[in-house]
Amino acid sequence: GVAGVYAKVTGYLNWINKNIKKGSCGGGSGGGGSGGGSGGGSGQGCDISCTNLGALTGSFLINGMPVSCVSGICTSTDGTNFCKAIGYPCGKPGSGGSGGSNQGGLQCSKPCQLKRTLKRLRRKYRKGKLPRYVDVSINGIRSHCDLKPAKCCVKGDPSANLCSMLGVSG
Repeated sequence: GVAGVYAKVTGYLNWINKNIKKGSCGGGSGGGGSGGGSGGGSGQGCDISCTNLGALTGSFLINGMPVSCVSGICTSTDGTNFCKAIGYPCGKPGSGGSGGSNQGGLQCSKPCQLKRTLKRLRRKYRKGKLPRYVDVSINGIRSHCDLKPAKCCVKGDPSANLCSMLGVSG
């Protein structure tokens, strides 16, 4: 089956209220902390992009834990080991699973330059909150990215041209 992670939706209430036909959705407390915090106990983000939450961005309470997420990479804001607590849904960092932080370089013939798309993730990388290599979903395409030069490849398909698939030059 597919791993499931559940989030409080209070952070989306304005959007929900604007997009429903009638009525209003009431809300309790806010969606969680907004600070940086240390991720996953080791300062690394946790990839949840393979779950039903996808490429989530913002501050949320997920399974009762406050996290800050950028493109599906979530970092605990209270010092807990978020990824361990939710069972590494997209794979353990360095495990070669479907997510986390593969330490290998890019494996495609023509990596796609995505500085603008990866801007937030690169900022977290420079602050030491994300590893250099991350697996993310870009417009629904599973990608392996090197945050230092902001280049990505289609994950698991070295012959695929990510830029062409995204309709961008780079």
